[in-house]
Amino acid sequence: MQLTAQEKLYKGLLAYEESFSADTFKNALRLFEHWQIVEHYIQDGIKIVYLNDCWNCKERINDVIARIEEFRL
Repeated sequence: MQLTAQEKLYKGLLAYEESFSADTFKNALRLFEHWQIVEHYIQDGIKIVYLNDCWNCKERINDVIARIEEFRL
């Protein structure tokens, strides 16, 4: 994860390296579960995350992206 964050920072895709952290990812996942965009189940002790069927299309994902972009500074 650290290497990926550094690469994205170098390419100008991240403003701050800490924007790509495990905590940020976990918080986003919780939000997407709250918004019912993703669902999960546990299989052999591993959390499997997947898109809710009604969000599994490009148009709906673009709606989510637009909603998130409203919070950007």
